[in-house]
Amino acid sequence: MINHQWTIPDLIDLEFFLDKDDGQDIDVLTARDRQIYSQIISQNDGLLKDASPSIELYQWLVARREALHHANPETSLPGRVWRELMLLLGWGTLFSGLVSGAGLAFSFLSYSGTRPVNVSTYFGIFVLLEVVFLVVLLALSVYRHLLGQGLEVSVFYRTLRNVFFRLIDRVGQKTHRGTSAAIRSQWSAFSVTFRKLQRQYGALMMRPFFLIAQLFGVSFNAGILAATLLKVIGSDIAFGWQTTLQVQGKAVYSLVRFLSFPWRWAIPQGVPSLEQIQGSQLILKDGIYHMATQNLVSWWPFLCLSVLFYGLLPRFVLLLLGLFQQRRDLRQLRFDHGKCRQVLHRMKTPVVSTVALAEKIELSDVAEQVPSSSMMPPEEIQPPGQDIESAKAGRKNKSVAVIAALIPDELVEDCPFPELKKMILKRLGYQIVVQQPFWTLDQTEDQEFATVKEKMEKEKCEDVLLLQEAWQPPIQEFLSLLKKLRSMLGEQATIFVVLIGKPAPETMLTPVNRKNLQIWQQKMSVLADSGLQLIELVK
Repeated sequence: MINHQWTIPDLIDLEFFLDKDDGQDIDVLTARDRQIYSQIISQNDGLLKDASPSIELYQWLVARREALHHANPETSLPGRVWRELMLLLGWGTLFSGLVSGAGLAFSFLSYSGTRPVNVSTYFGIFVLLEVVFLVVLLALSVYRHLLGQGLEVSVFYRTLRNVFFRLIDRVGQKTHRGTSAAIRSQWSAFSVTFRKLQRQYGALMMRPFFLIAQLFGVSFNAGILAATLLKVIGSDIAFGWQTTLQVQGKAVYSLVRFLSFPWRWAIPQGVPSLEQIQGSQLILKDGIYHMATQNLVSWWPFLCLSVLFYGLLPRFVLLLLGLFQQRRDLRQLRFDHGKCRQVLHRMKTPVVSTVALAEKIELSDVAEQVPSSSMMPPEEIQPPGQDIESAKAGRKNKSVAVIAALIPDELVEDCPFPELKKMILKRLGYQIVVQQPFWTLDQTEDQEFATVKEKMEKEKCEDVLLLQEAWQPPIQEFLSLLKKLRSMLGEQATIFVVLIGKPAPETMLTPVNRKNLQIWQQKMSVLADSGLQLIELVK
């Protein structure tokens, strides 16, 4: 069985190709996707048998990438742009964290020989503040979890994401200034793809910025730790503690023992003794000349281990957990909704044919754009392993998908259902198993929906088509119907709005006027429903 782990660049390229298919002729898309599936089967020697939608869709993406590269080798896909910018951002974050952490530590550890480094101040700045940030991060994470929300509602990560998207736009403006309109349009499409994915996948697209933040935390603490060790190794540096409060050395020792719990059992040298703590207390009027060196240098192992256990390791653990969760979420992607489901359906659904069984589709290559004039009509295309009789068998062949047809009440009487079923099977690869009038006078809309749902559950049917006359523009009532239908069916179902033209004396199933089609396309785009597809029934 072929396996593959999806990545964010893969998802970006997938959405980019799906967007390119918007508005394309369904006959062209169907022929292309069946040809892709045929080539996948032949190239992988049957390894795709019983493959998951994730594997099949990834193989489709590979074919689309290869076709685009063959047509234009210089084209950069948005996934590659994302990968390169994230790599640049990652290395920049790593470098800036190391430099800022080391620079801050070096400046703080500057020692003149007369005034030791204040242990309390070092611990407060480089350890305590880090602990406070981690506690706040944990509290916000728990709060979002209780509210059922994810990283996408975080103000900090949203700000980081918006800065990154502005960087993408700025790069596009700078690098494509003076280039052709086609290239500028393509870059604009890239930006739209990034933002659409953010709305669609939410936390999955937000987590890279969470990982960037943790990477900065890891490198910042590593810089502090490296700078402290270099100062200890390369110079004679003294540490001490002081306070105006009446605090005894025993109290400080108890606090240090408590804070060193993560490592004191394994590294006892990382905890200063009571005598060393008492001997390193600074009293301003006495100076440091009477203090023993072994007491003044006893603090640095404790401080370094504090930075390691309270700063570096927690950030590193969060980074690993984020990477693990990202891989898990990517592995659990189902691709059973919207445009992805339509692609998978087009790849494998057989179509009734009137030509001889031996005839196969003959396309020289998987072209990025296949002119409709050079293609065989969809009724002549047979996917691998399917013949005419199995397609005609309808429900007996499990590979033929089923669909429910909703017909406006005023069209029911004149609708030639046998011809409609045949055309839907040829055109979309679906067999109509449920026929239901809507907007009738006998039932309310809710009652009609309940009836449709009951019939669909009985027939194990998930998808729906609505027959509409294109010469009548969609009214608000119809758009509301689509929204209610989506709410009833869920996100996975595909809703086809099947358009016909003005009825002719011999049949009502006539071609659609171009201008009417454009009006419907504009209205449907307002819904922003990736599982909604507008289809001309008659070509």
